[in-house]
Amino acid sequence: PTLGTPPEVEGAGSQPPEEESGGAPMRKIDDTCCDPGDPQWLVCQDGLFCNGQETCTCWGQCEPGAPVNCDDGNPLTVDRCIEGPPPGCDRGTRECFEDADCNDSNPCTDDRCEAFACVRTALPEGSSCDDALWCNGGGVCDALGACVPTLGPCTLPCQGCNELLRECTILTGYCLIGGTCYAAGATNPLEQCQSCQPSLSRTDWSWKAPGTRCDDGLFCTLTDTCNAARQCVGTGARCPEAAGCVAGCDEAADECVVQPLGFECRASVGFCDPAETCDGVSPFCPPNDPAAMNGVPCDDGDDCTENDVCLGGFCTGTLPPLGCPAWNFFGVTGGGAVTSGPSYRMTIGAGAPQAMGTGSTASYRLTIGPAALH
Repeated sequence: PTLGTPPEVEGAGSQPPEEESGGAPMRKIDDTCCDPGDPQWLVCQDGLFCNGQETCTCWGQCEPGAPVNCDDGNPLTVDRCIEGPPPGCDRGTRECFEDADCNDSNPCTDDRCEAFACVRTALPEGSSCDDALWCNGGGVCDALGACVPTLGPCTLPCQGCNELLRECTILTGYCLIGGTCYAAGATNPLEQCQSCQPSLSRTDWSWKAPGTRCDDGLFCTLTDTCNAARQCVGTGARCPEAAGCVAGCDEAADECVVQPLGFECRASVGFCDPAETCDGVSPFCPPNDPAAMNGVPCDDGDDCTENDVCLGGFCTGTLPPLGCPAWNFFGVTGGGAVTSGPSYRMTIGAGAPQAMGTGSTASYRLTIGPAALH
């Protein structure tokens, strides 16, 4: 018979096996038939070390042996039973027995067991790899043999990734609406009175409070706010007529309409303070400059002054050193009489004012002194 194959002999175990077809019990072999070295014992040996030594019974049957236990209890050693040569237990004297023993958990190396030694070869740069992390979503091998994540499932700038739950999260201070990230406070492009408010919702727009600034999209309005009806309403005028040179507002052109060149936007208040006019470009009336006419000759209407010039918007003259050169006032010559006209009050020199008469023959009293006429 072949090694390891039970021989076709009579007998079995301690109890007789099935009787022969004639009904007579099978004959028991000698009690020493299964001693080591006995021919029957030799027949039962399969020639393998690691599955244990086979035994036999005196009824002519072979029985398997107990497998050899090579575990030394040390988790840091690789304990295997080997058939040899020579057969026996191998405890760490060989690095590996199969490729799985050489796995270094680096997806960018090709790990193999060759001649009981691990051989690790780096994969070419750019090779696909997978570090088994859901949030990394795969990657490629770099020049140093490391697996670099390429594009994970959470690719938006406002997203984080929860490896434990294997799901994407929204970062604090952001909303993710319709697949687009918005920072807190960002306005809905389609609704001016809605904004990203993460405290209320991170996945949808929230309404702004009444009075919040907005943009109604109109150029000609100035102050736009959301009202209680959640509408953006503008108040005030971007082109106020009070500016002086504004003729209106052109919404289509997004510009103020200005008055033409030369349009009077501030009236004159005298020769020395002429009117201001628009320049045809600016909506604002030029500022008043009282000093613009300084030094320009003028007439203050006073016969007693001379050298009249504009000064700070007013016509100003000076008295001569010896007073007013004219003695003929209001039709009066010397000490003559007033022939007609209203009453007058005059002071000449240092004298006190004197009441004038009325009517056709009012007399005057003049005091002459060194002081100038007032």
